[in-house]
Amino acid sequence: MKSSRVSSAAGWDATPGRLGGPGVVGGQPLSLPRFRYLHLVFGVALPVVSIAAESLTGWSAAAYANPIPNRWFLMLALSAPASNLVSWMRLCTPSPPSWLVAHRAVVNWANLLALAVSCGYGLLYLPIVPLALILSVFAVGLLPLAPFFAFNTAWQFRRGLRANVPASLVLFLGSVPALSTARRLLCQTTE
Repeated sequence: MKSSRVSSAAGWDATPGRLGGPGVVGGQPLSLPRFRYLHLVFGVALPVVSIAAESLTGWSAAAYANPIPNRWFLMLALSAPASNLVSWMRLCTPSPPSWLVAHRAVVNWANLLALAVSCGYGLLYLPIVPLALILSVFAVGLLPLAPFFAFNTAWQFRRGLRANVPASLVLFLGSVPALSTARRLLCQTTE
């Protein structure tokens, strides 16, 4: 039995979480993240709450910039927490669904999508981060910080994907075009 290749300093347990279970290719050990439920709360639930609050109230559109001008941007914004959820289901559950096990490329591309979208929205909200940090005492400031939490979660999942499967299966190719596409789409919101 192989030991996990991920150090505990990386935020992942050093002991394998799933050995020989479904989705483990050739008995390769997979490690579960140490704070997997925090990833679910801050990488999936908080962005969904933030998107719902902005869609219903339009606070950011009235005060700063309109991040969700139409339905397409709403679907784009919701793709980041949905992609983080797919990655969470693959990496953080003891027995992931069989369709996620069979389609590793789907999880990889979903993770890249979450990175690109959350990075784009994070760049949009970067100027108001100091105010958001001050307002986070009242929990209202967490809403503009949601893209940063989603990006951090997607980045942690990227590290987990790269550590838990062979390097030939997880390619970082395509992330630069995805980031530039997200930037082009999100630049329209500041006009």
